[in-house]
Amino acid sequence: MRLKTLRLAAIWSPFLFLTFLGCDDSEPVESTPPLRPLTYTEHPDITPEAAAVRERRLLRRLNAGAASGWGTLEVDANSRLSNRTPEQLGKNLTNALLKQDARLWDQVFVSPVDYANLVHVDLDSAKTFVDEIQGSSAAVWSAFLPPLESEMVEGGLPVVFEFDRLELGSGRGLDGKTAEGEEIQQYWNTTLVWRFQPQPDVEVLFTIPKIVKTSGKSGETWSLASKITMGNTLKMLLEAGLHLKPELLRNDEYPYPLKVGNFWRYRREYQTAEGSPQATESLLEVLAVDLHGPLRVVTLRRSLNDENLTKQELKWVLTPRRIYECGRQCRRELPALQKLLPLFSKQRPFLKFPIEASHGVEGPADIDTPAGHFSNLITLEMGEGGAYACPTEDEPERICTVDPPRHTFSPGRGTIERRVMEAGTRRWVKETLVDYRLVP
Repeated sequence: MRLKTLRLAAIWSPFLFLTFLGCDDSEPVESTPPLRPLTYTEHPDITPEAAAVRERRLLRRLNAGAASGWGTLEVDANSRLSNRTPEQLGKNLTNALLKQDARLWDQVFVSPVDYANLVHVDLDSAKTFVDEIQGSSAAVWSAFLPPLESEMVEGGLPVVFEFDRLELGSGRGLDGKTAEGEEIQQYWNTTLVWRFQPQPDVEVLFTIPKIVKTSGKSGETWSLASKITMGNTLKMLLEAGLHLKPELLRNDEYPYPLKVGNFWRYRREYQTAEGSPQATESLLEVLAVDLHGPLRVVTLRRSLNDENLTKQELKWVLTPRRIYECGRQCRRELPALQKLLPLFSKQRPFLKFPIEASHGVEGPADIDTPAGHFSNLITLEMGEGGAYACPTEDEPERICTVDPPRHTFSPGRGTIERRVMEAGTRRWVKETLVDYRLVP
């Protein structure tokens, strides 16, 4: 009897196990997001950014044939950088970024051993702290990754930017209290200042919440003890591609052919009938192109064949990576780049380059127009949609939505088709290219 019971138990146990699994009503365990740095799986108690720092350091050392420990920061004391003054720290930080020197970048941050001795924590905690502040500064490091060789200024980024000064913040003792002279062990809210050499009056800034002075094997040194962040002027300058070679602004290189004498004529079709006057055609002409340092300013005229023969003068500011519409305030500030960049940070660029299919929205890949057949087109949203009050007698609180304006663009030829809201109205109009001229 006992033998029979054991046999039955052996037969039914897998099914009982599956039954219990099926009855489990507990919440499913959320899986770890994919594509974490490899070292994150080895040290899940650190942030992914810190893990990425360790992995990058390990790979660099493996490529160099080094036989060091997993993700260790320490190097030979005789070869470790020593910043004897805060200014020297600022210069080495500048060189690390502009020359993309990964080893130097590691060493402008405080050493884990020195940090552990300074604040009396264990070495593992110090390593985690250092890797996390370096990881949180990754956006600054990545911003200076070398562009394509064909786009780079001869001599690289060191001929575009140069160290100007390090403006020290509030001097503090180790306890965080205000200090002076030899008692200063750290500075809070320090600013690193660079000059933009194509226009030396333009300053670009970095904010460093904390730098500290430590004493270790390499002697007394100043190091970063917090993340570093870029100022808005520098972000805009890099996004606009003003650090790239100016030859990218030449007409034969630029994606939008804006040369004096070029024009585009469009047929206009209104989607709403109300309002007058209405134009059936528009003409966009390039009237002038002026160089202002690293900028190209294009003057255009848009003409309508309405009963008023409306004409509007436009100005666009061109950079290697952006086209910005230049309104009244922009025109007053030309060509002061230091004042223009903050203005551009508050507006959406008219176009961003390079234009790629992944940047577009759903739209036609090919179009037949009276001006010809165009292929390899990209449709872009040129602004933002919104909503406005459009009450009727039956619906006094009616709200109408506005889709974003769209342009269908052909690199090297310009806008082939666009759908926009006519300025000063609620009328949507579709413009289709019927004729154009591109001066050789």
